[in-house]
Amino acid sequence: MPPPREAQVCAAPHRTLPQVSTPADAAPHSVPTHTTKGIVMTLAARAHPVPASPPQSTRTHRSCQSASPGAVSVAVASDGSALHHRGRYPHPASVRPLLRDYAAMVHTLTGLRALPLPVHADDSGQLAARLRELSDDIGAIYLTHTDPARARAAQQAVHDAGGPVVVTEQDTTAVTLTAVLLTVLARVDRAPRTSQVVIAGAQTMPALPDLLMAAGIGDIISWNPADRTGFPLPIVTRDADAIIDLLGGATDIARAAADRPQLAVIAPDEPDDHLLAVPGLLRALTESAHPVLTIEVLHGCARAITAATPPARLLPELTDADLAGAVADAAVRELDHPTWHRSVHRGRRRLDHARAHESRQAGGDRPLAP
Repeated sequence: MPPPREAQVCAAPHRTLPQVSTPADAAPHSVPTHTTKGIVMTLAARAHPVPASPPQSTRTHRSCQSASPGAVSVAVASDGSALHHRGRYPHPASVRPLLRDYAAMVHTLTGLRALPLPVHADDSGQLAARLRELSDDIGAIYLTHTDPARARAAQQAVHDAGGPVVVTEQDTTAVTLTAVLLTVLARVDRAPRTSQVVIAGAQTMPALPDLLMAAGIGDIISWNPADRTGFPLPIVTRDADAIIDLLGGATDIARAAADRPQLAVIAPDEPDDHLLAVPGLLRALTESAHPVLTIEVLHGCARAITAATPPARLLPELTDADLAGAVADAAVRELDHPTWHRSVHRGRRRLDHARAHESRQAGGDRPLAP
């Protein structure tokens, strides 16, 4: 696999707001506090009625009948660390019913043998060790309902050890958010390359800025709560076309939307939206001769979801018989016929280095927000 071409990675501006120290006696920034009147494009909007059914696809549906005794299997795994009950982590076995449902869904839509796998692990090292111990016929793993930082660390460790490809819930959530964003922009006649998108809470989903770059978004601003004092969100979003809310409806989001009624707010509200790409992506990873998770593969999945979205909805239904096949086909194209790839593994370090070099060439560390 050829090395990443950093010059292309940085073609679209991605701005991370610098840290600003403010005197303790500085006056807080004044922002309106009235009720939000913005267009909140949450993922729950896919439940809106569809006026007409789209034409039937001629795609051959991969059903559970295609499974064979020697077929490669996949695992749907979790240690439950992203779930809390009364302030404590649940026992991993308590997530088994949920994992069983996910595994059944993958099997029904793809024919893959899917193993529900609750994992007992106290940290990312133990989690990675348990995943590496899986049998050789496990071709890919979907890691869900696991603390995001722990999941990313385990994903990296399994990759470094030469284990099966691990896809995290954050990876597939980023795919879904990208698909919704592309649909929203198309419906308001905004080209991605001329659009500005703010990611609020970007540090919680490191793959998302890179995925938006791959999708051709022209201007991406990463904003985190630590930026609030120096760069209030209503100021940062004053020229934005959309904001992706990873903060769970924080007051900053409401204030920004109140100031800009035309601002589209996209948030991962539906609990199963992260599953839209999972069946097809797992199928592709088990079918490909070069199974590796890259930003381009995730982008291919996002494009397939966007193309399968009916009118008047933001997302297709998870049970859409053609969706898994469309996502699998798009991912296989990227896996088996790559032009160049940005791996999701340790990609942030390369990208941040390239952006730092670009910033120095432009004149040093100057403020990137208006």
